[in-house]
Formats: sequence, structure tokens, C-alpha cells
Amino acid sequence: ARLTDTVGALAGQPIKFAIGSQQRSATTDDNGLASVTIPILSRPGAATVRASFAGAVDYQAAGAAGSLTVQKQETHLVFSPSNDVLPAGATSALTATLTSADGSRLNAKSVYLIASGNGSSYVESGATNFVGEVHFGPILLPKGDYEIVLYFSGAIPLPDGTQILTDKNYLPSTVAGTLRIENDPPVVECPGEPLAVPLPAGATLACTVSDDGAPIDPGATTLLWSQLDGPGSVTFDAATSATTGVTFSLPGLYRLGLTANDGGLSTRDEITVAAITVADLSHTAAEPGIAWNGSTVLTARVIPPAAGATVNFAIESGGGSLDNLTAVTDGSGRAMVTYTAPMGDTIAGIAATLPGTTVRDSATVFVSTSGTTVSSVQQLATSNLFSLQTPEQPPAVLVTKHGVGTPWMGVARFYDNPCPTGQTIVPLGPFVDVLLENPTGVDSLDVTVDYTGTGGDPVLVWCGPDGRWQPIEGATVLTETTVEFTVMGDTTPSLRQLEGTPFVIVEQDASLPITLGWFLAQRNGARVDFRWQTVTELGVA
Repeated sequence: ARLTDTVGALAGQPIKFAIGSQQRSATTDDNGLASVTIPILSRPGAATVRASFAGAVDYQAAGAAGSLTVQKQETHLVFSPSNDVLPAGATSALTATLTSADGSRLNAKSVYLIASGNGSSYVESGATNFVGEVHFGPILLPKGDYEIVLYFSGAIPLPDGTQILTDKNYLPSTVAGTLRIENDPPVVECPGEPLAVPLPAGATLACTVSDDGAPIDPGATTLLWSQLDGPGSVTFDAATSATTGVTFSLPGLYRLGLTANDGGLSTRDEITVAAITVADLSHTAAEPGIAWNGSTVLTARVIPPAAGATVNFAIESGGGSLDNLTAVTDGSGRAMVTYTAPMGDTIAGIAATLPGTTVRDSATVFVSTSGTTVSSVQQLATSNLFSLQTPEQPPAVLVTKHGVGTPWMGVARFYDNPCPTGQTIVPLGPFVDVLLENPTGVDSLDVTVDYTGTGGDPVLVWCGPDGRWQPIEGATVLTETTVEFTVMGDTTPSLRQLEGTPFVIVEQDASLPITLGWFLAQRNGARVDFRWQTVTELGVA
């Protein structure tokens, strides 16, 4: 304000300023001017500003008035973290800060938080404290991407409709950010050990599946079984369930997978199944080829070994009678019975059965009277004692590796005359070997062979590239019925040469047949069991 008289400016005079009830005073300068700064405490709208001079000895009182408009002050709203990524299962806590245009923090003001995304929304409100802050959370949100918007006053889009809020002194403000809750893939766990399934019977596959429930859409995990590998076709009873029945069209090694998909991520676990067709069957007599006093021992093996399985032996004699005996397998999977046939009779056929499997030996075994012997190898070969009937379909051989990696699958193959030249072995039955289908990366194989011997020195031989029977170098005799050898990739015979090559045990200077049993091997420090599906009976010329 400026104070003057008829002559000019009045200096050094007190002037009082007022806006409503707010007052401030100032003294005029040499130009008669007085000025003050008054904080606006009036509500927004029209206001009157008054300046007054109370008068002096030489001057009368004077006053003046003016008008102004009080406007709402701008505000600023921020929150932290404004763009955040959280792992699955974590919680989110947000802090909002409200200030005026001059930076003053505003107390007792309502702030709204709205999170939206994945087809859902979340609303929370709070009042600022004395430092202008409001804390939200922890906010439990499903996994996914969200837009976070904070509102102070103004139009607030609530789920049940937009709400208009006003503040008498301050303008509205908003701020937006993002929040991501990451999705974890489903967890699928199937049995790690290979599963042996007898044919034609099937099996039940049972896996476990868990998920974190994200994303909300679709909000569910879908499952699907599939065949990844195998020689035949696979039928799933419930292909979209974690537990399903399964059947196989052909014997062999199958790789099956269960895939879980939550709509954003998928996971697959695999299970290896060996579909087998027969059990191992062998029979021996008190003297090879002769059942002294009618006593014959019959054995069968469950593949892979399983204790407590009941095996039924059906023995058909040459006279037409049929006897049935049962035995329970021991810890190695073997079941054994002793059968007494009538003197002078023959055993025309033997069959061993357990659920889903059957193996039949159509050999003719002569049961003699006490004291009768037949020692000629040619006679034994001619009478076809103990020979096994070659099945129409080669049985599968399960090779279980107790360690890391993929199990091996072998196929038993039969030969009439596998080594044509330089032959020193007269077979009493077909020669059998195991062909490894996936031996990639195998450098060595330590093999221990258990067999039924007759006291002679055991020799392990194989049919070499020149078509002649050759001893396997490095074979070590452990006992009268055990021989051990190591197959190396750079020795003769190499492991790859032995794949698909018949190799058998014979006894030096022996004229009686022996039985080749099963293999125990060591591969890279992990035990490997080679369990034969059938037994080869051999004699030495």
C-alpha cells in the first residue's frame, strides 16, 4: 500500500494489512510504500484485502480495500517402489507421500491405492501421517503383472463405481506404477527308478504335481501324458491325470513323460518303463542230463528281481500227466522247486508262470533209473537235453543301472551256429547274447559271471571277427562257478565288438554242459545288473 498527503509520500508511518482475521503491519518507506507477506489461510474463493492508516497528530486516518481470489493449491503424490518385481510367494509393501506445491508434507489426507491386472482388482485406502506418508500392505497379490495407481482426491474408479472426493484446500493428484509377481512353473515328480511291466498286463503310473496357482487365468494346471520313445505304441487310460493305467503293444524300453502346464509355464518329468514278456526259467538234474532217482530241480527268476512273488510250475510228463508246483521268490527273484518224475519217464514240457508272464521250456528230460549214465556229448546233443525253445518274439532284457544316467535296454538274441569256423563248442541249445541298444559313452565294463559249473577250469570265450571261438583275455577265475573279466574300449574284444556277439562260458576238459547265469557289472562306479531272460546250456566237444 502507498500512503500520501496533499503534498506527497508520507514516510515512516505504520500501515496495517488484513485478509479476514489475518493481520500484518509494515512501515512506509521514503516513497510511502509498505508491504507485507501474509500466508493464505482463507478457504478458496473471493477474499477482501484491507490496508489502514490509524492517523497521526498532523494526519487523519485513512484506508483502502481490494479483492483477490484464493485458489486451491496443487499437490504431488509419489510412492515407492514405483516399479517392482517380486518372486512368487513374496508380499508387497508400498509407501505413498503427499506434498503441497511448495513441498510441505500434508497430514491427515486420504489416499487410495488401486491395483488391477490378471482380471482382478485390489483397493486399499489410508490417511497420511504427520510427515505426509501412508503405508499400504503387505499386499498379497496373485502372481502376474499389475498396474498400481494412487489417488488423492478427485475421481477415484472404485470397483462399485467412480467416487468423487474433494479437498477444500488442495487440488487432486495421482501417480501410477507397475508391480510384477513372477510365476513359478509347475513341479512334476515321477518315480526315478525304471519300472518293469509284464506283458500283456499293464501298470499304473503315479506322479505328483504341484503349482503356485498362477496365473489367475486359467487358474488351473492341465496335465498330459505322452510317449517319448519306445518300440511300440502306448495306451494311457487317463492321459490328463497324474495317475493313469498304461499298456504296451510290444516289449522293450519305453520313455514316457507327464507335462504340467499352468497357462504360462510348463514342466515335464519322465519315467522309464521296461515292458517284459517272460520270466527266466532253467532246470537242472542231480547229474547233468540225468535225473538221478527221478529228482529234478526247477528254478525260475522274476525279472527284475522281486521277493515274495508266487511262481507256478506246470510239469508235463511223457506219460501225459500234469503236475503243478508253486514256490515263492527269494530276495534275488529266484523261485525253486524239486520235482520227482516217475522212473524211466520223461518230462515233456515245463512252464513257469507268474501274473502277466509265461516262459515255457519244451525240452525233453530223460528220467533214468539209478546208476544209469549217459556221458557222450553227442548223445546229449542228439537227445536235445535241456534245450530251450526259441520264442517267436525275442524276450526283452532289462539292464538296471544303480546310479545316474539312463538305464540300458538289451534284447536277448538266439543263434543256431554263431561261430562257423574253428568250432570247439557243441551247443546243446541256442547261443544267447545281449545287445545293448544305447551304450554310447561306455568306455569299460567290469563283468562277473555266475554259472553252474562241474568242477572244470572255467574259460570265457567269444566268437571273434575271424569266426573262431577265442578266450577273452584278462578273465579271472574267482571260484569254481564264477569268472570275472573287464571289457575295455581299446582291448580285444572291445565292448563294441561284444555288442551283438555271442560270448559264453565253457570249462576246459569238461564233457558235460554248464549253465550260463547272470551278469553283475560295474560301469563308471555304478552297479549294473544284466539279468538274462533265458539260460543257455552248453557242452564242450
